[in-house]
Amino acid sequence: PALAIGGVVLLSAAIARRFGGGARAQLFAGVGAGGAGFALAVGHLLSTATFDYLLWTVAIWLLVGLLDGDDQRRWVALGLVLGIGMQNKHLIGLLAVAVLVSVLATTQRRVLAGVWPWVGAGLAAVIALPNLLWQLANDFPQLEMARALAERSDGPIAYVLEQVGLLSIVLAVPAAVGWWLLIRSPELRRWRPIGITFALLFAFFLVTGGKSYYVAPMYPALLAAGSLWFEKLG
Repeated sequence: PALAIGGVVLLSAAIARRFGGGARAQLFAGVGAGGAGFALAVGHLLSTATFDYLLWTVAIWLLVGLLDGDDQRRWVALGLVLGIGMQNKHLIGLLAVAVLVSVLATTQRRVLAGVWPWVGAGLAAVIALPNLLWQLANDFPQLEMARALAERSDGPIAYVLEQVGLLSIVLAVPAAVGWWLLIRSPELRRWRPIGITFALLFAFFLVTGGKSYYVAPMYPALLAAGSLWFEKLG
């Protein structure tokens, strides 16, 4: 678990650097991602949520590069991460769907041109297939579990308020600013799909009674964007 959170710290700093952040921004992004309430909690547990936090961050780091013009063959690496993530926790599948919708909704849809995005998607599907076949053979117990959890939901107000705990009072503001910058800043326009992805997932889990921590793996990216604002404060 500690190594997983350490990986999140390094990747968050790398994302901040890709966004154009200097040393101070990278330090803030790394410390924020590793010091958020959710990270401190799962960093002491050998749980699926711990590695979900890492795998989502790896996937978003790869996506950040692809949206910035990296070699299209990186889609294969992204597919590998998504496939492995599906063996850990099915929520990363919703990340993939939200990313696809978000990319198609922006001018960045051009990154889907060519064969490599679909090679990556195929690889993810092949890796996840045994898991999905088992779910099918057993009448999708994961959906039954999801319904049971939704029935025990604390409601939308608690869902929203608990986001502060998942971050901390100190980090909630830069995370919110980071999301706004991803949505509105001209300098971060190429990464707008990431801001839209967060909005889609946040709304989906809010409406369906999902656990508040389901969106926590998106916070390293938001903090990386918010680190640009933090850097300018100085």
